[in-house]
Amino acid sequence: MIKAPQTWAEAKQLGLKGLLLYSRVHLLFFVIGAVSTIAVQLLSGFWSFRESHQALITSQYAATMTADQEFEATRRQYDVVFSGAAPDGLPAYRDTARDYIQSIEALQNLLPSTRPEYEAYVRAIADLQRFYGASQPPARGTLDATIFYGDYRLALDAYLAARAAYLGRVASEAGSYVRYIRNS
Repeated sequence: MIKAPQTWAEAKQLGLKGLLLYSRVHLLFFVIGAVSTIAVQLLSGFWSFRESHQALITSQYAATMTADQEFEATRRQYDVVFSGAAPDGLPAYRDTARDYIQSIEALQNLLPSTRPEYEAYVRAIADLQRFYGASQPPARGTLDATIFYGDYRLALDAYLAARAAYLGRVASEAGSYVRYIRNS
């Protein structure tokens, strides 16, 4: 039976015993919690989740690379606008760009650290709409055509730089993630 402390020294002694008991119980529950968390992770399929998530990221990366190649091939077809002709027989550039952006957005959602490069890339794609969306380009040999082509070259250079930055960052992030998963 615990006696009520009569002096300050006895009260301190009782308090220290209580704190020691509390810290031991707290440590015991911490160890039990850590062991049970690891057991639940092993039993609930955490490792299979990691493998499926890795497969999802790598498949989405492959789909993004395929979509990028298709978009680049289509984008190059719009360059007929600089021969003085409108790009007949091709879907509207904004529709092609929208479909491409939707296809790369899925990977961006899986790798949120690529957000700044993604936004810059989308802006660069949208800036090209001004040139590829022109219903009738200026006639060749005129001052308007020179200005139009000069502005296009600046927008295209910005697009190529943004594309390289985005795809490089995505490859780095996807590759780092896959290596991290495989090594852990």
